[in-house]
Amino acid sequence: MKNTLINISIHILLVFMLASCTQEDKSNYSNNEKITGLSLSSNQVTTSDTLVLTFPQKHPARLAIKDPKDRYFILHDEALNTPLMSHKQYMQTTTLSIKVSKITGVTWINGKRTNKQVFSVPGEYMIYMADNLETEPENTFYLMKSIIYK
Repeated sequence: MKNTLINISIHILLVFMLASCTQEDKSNYSNNEKITGLSLSSNQVTTSDTLVLTFPQKHPARLAIKDPKDRYFILHDEALNTPLMSHKQYMQTTTLSIKVSKITGVTWINGKRTNKQVFSVPGEYMIYMADNLETEPENTFYLMKSIIYK
């Protein structure tokens, strides 16, 4: 019971901290994002599209997406045992190709872990890769890119 309460507290803290990390720092991007940072197959997607993320061999260990309502969905985090792929596979890959309608992530609703479809309402979403999702971007190794869902 004590471990469950600690886990819930950590997850709630994670959600609140991620919610405060909403400003994109464009200084980390160069003109050639395919080599130096995160690049997306498109800057706009619909439910029927496939989103392709391309990133460097040395990339952050976790992946989350923030929706237009400022909710974070964690797609990959070894500690959360997320279903995207194994941590070893994730750390070795440089490309993720996912059908937009199939992208699900872990989020917390009323303190309870829930897997939900990420792209559900039209608007701007932020793809966020970081070694530490619980801190401000300037305090961790991160890659960030925005995308519009129609």
